[in-house]
Amino acid sequence: MTDRWGHYPVQVWSLVLGGLMLLVLGQMRTLPLLCITTFLLSVVGEAFRPANSASVAFYSTPETRTRSYSLNRLAINLGWSIGPAVGGLLAGIGYQYLFWADGVTCLLAAVWLRLFLKNRTDEPTPTSSNPVVPDLHSTPYHDRTFLIFIVFTTCWAIAFFQFFSVVPVYYKSYYHLSEPIIGLVLAANGLLIVFVEMLLIYRIEGRRTGLTFIRMGVVLVGLAYVSFNLLDGWVWVVGVATLLITFGEMVAMPFMTTFTAERAGPKNRGQYLALYGLSWSVAQTTAPLIGTQVAQRIGFTTLWWVMAGFCVLAWLGFWGLEARQTRTPPEPADA
Repeated sequence: MTDRWGHYPVQVWSLVLGGLMLLVLGQMRTLPLLCITTFLLSVVGEAFRPANSASVAFYSTPETRTRSYSLNRLAINLGWSIGPAVGGLLAGIGYQYLFWADGVTCLLAAVWLRLFLKNRTDEPTPTSSNPVVPDLHSTPYHDRTFLIFIVFTTCWAIAFFQFFSVVPVYYKSYYHLSEPIIGLVLAANGLLIVFVEMLLIYRIEGRRTGLTFIRMGVVLVGLAYVSFNLLDGWVWVVGVATLLITFGEMVAMPFMTTFTAERAGPKNRGQYLALYGLSWSVAQTTAPLIGTQVAQRIGFTTLWWVMAGFCVLAWLGFWGLEARQTRTPPEPADA
């Protein structure tokens, strides 16, 4: 839809229809209707992500693209930090107000987008500093380099998502931390991103290749899981691991999105970004399953070594991609 109709209308209609579906979802009272409405809401709502990422690429230049994605992540993490607090207050009054707040927020976002962001349909004028990238491949499924990138992104994302699924269980069962403390630890992740990531990306962008920074981020996340075993029993490892995972996320993720956007051309960027988003969805779905089963059957110590192994595998994959790019010419376009 993004490639056929454009990133701007897809964003607007995703917000409008998503807002209306949230209002409808709050009125559902049976399980079948709840499931059907949730599925439709997910389809409509998730259409926003690749369109939004394509929009960032469209309105930015190659020099500012990574910082632009970092700024977009700042907004997401700010909402991630504020949203649960607002949601808790509304749930205390009545759960039905959550659906109204979410629905109205989406509708207002659509109005805001229409009023304050111009719908440009023209492609950027090619210049030496802002070239228009041709579509090297008609589809990302023909782009072997990108498919390899997606596989190793998924491997790393499976390790990364343990922080939001199994790690809180580990904190509670092993270190006996209370739910409010665990909530503060997770909130610190979003707040650090809000206050640090933009400055960090501004300072490091251009000093190394994007894949180099991606590998650095992968290493930091892997070290976080290693620290759980090497600093076993030391409660301050909770803070150490949070810092390592957060800085790993900040260093790697903006450059991952930039890599994806720059592999694509203006006419197929939505497909590339959607496939990139799919890799994160697969990881988010499988990470809790893998983490809980390994922790229950073998133990947390083994789980952390396994997750560190996932990071090593991802590091090797990204290193191989970078080596390949430096020694081979650009891939030919599809016939």
